[in-house]
Amino acid sequence: MGSELGRRIGKQGTSTRWMKTREGRSKPRESFSSTAVPLKTRSTTAGEGSSRSATTARAVGDGASTALLREGAAVSVLFLTLRFVRSWRSAWTLRHFNKSTKMEGTVFAGALEGMKVVKSEQGEILSQPFLDVCKQILPVIDKFGAAMTLVKSDIGGNISRLESKYSINPSKFNHLYSLVQTEVESNTAKSSSSCTNGLLWLTRAMDFLVALFRNLIEHEDWSMSQACTDSYNKTLKKWHGWLASSSFTVAMKLAPDRKKFMDVISGSGDITADIESFCRNFSPLLEENHKFLARFGLDEMKAS
Repeated sequence: MGSELGRRIGKQGTSTRWMKTREGRSKPRESFSSTAVPLKTRSTTAGEGSSRSATTARAVGDGASTALLREGAAVSVLFLTLRFVRSWRSAWTLRHFNKSTKMEGTVFAGALEGMKVVKSEQGEILSQPFLDVCKQILPVIDKFGAAMTLVKSDIGGNISRLESKYSINPSKFNHLYSLVQTEVESNTAKSSSSCTNGLLWLTRAMDFLVALFRNLIEHEDWSMSQACTDSYNKTLKKWHGWLASSSFTVAMKLAPDRKKFMDVISGSGDITADIESFCRNFSPLLEENHKFLARFGLDEMKAS
């Protein structure tokens, strides 16, 4: 019994000393509960958890990067496709007009025909026929390409504004200046969204185009950029602010080759004769517009 007691005390003393030398960093095997996880197992489990988290994070990061790369590639492909389509369309247009199907007459044929009915028997400019003539010039502007994007947008927008008002009551607004007269009477003529403002800027844009067309037939040695810039300086520039003038200057760098442009708009007709006829007959209509607007002090409005 004494030896048994000694063995127990010795065992307890040894266990106590082992715990002291370990300084609490671990516990004797006897002290672990039956449900405890060994230290090595817990460390391994934590390590595996960290490893899985890192792997998941890398997977998420790689997935995001892949998505961004795919999106960037898609945008690049779309951009290149649009450039190709535009280049192909421009090339096809030149071939189409120059080789396969030459248009009957020149691109001015529709406008020249429309000017025959632009005035009433009393000599007043009719709303819809005048706007139709202006619309007939849009195909000419199309042939300028990107250089005339702003001009075409401005002309198209003003035509739409005037047509919208005309369509409300065609009989009341049959004469072009009735669109302005109504706004003068209601004191809304100087509004930036008025038909008066629309007619003014439509007339100014047409002044610019007439000056440009004249330059093309009177100065055969001028480049397209020179012809456009001179026309702009004579007509629109004084009404534009710095931003609009700067935008126009940049746009003129995109002006097409003069010879190719003239070939495209010529069709099977006499382009010089048609340009001269258009300028000769359309200019007086523009002058009438200016005189009418000036009567009400509306011909000097600048871009807002």
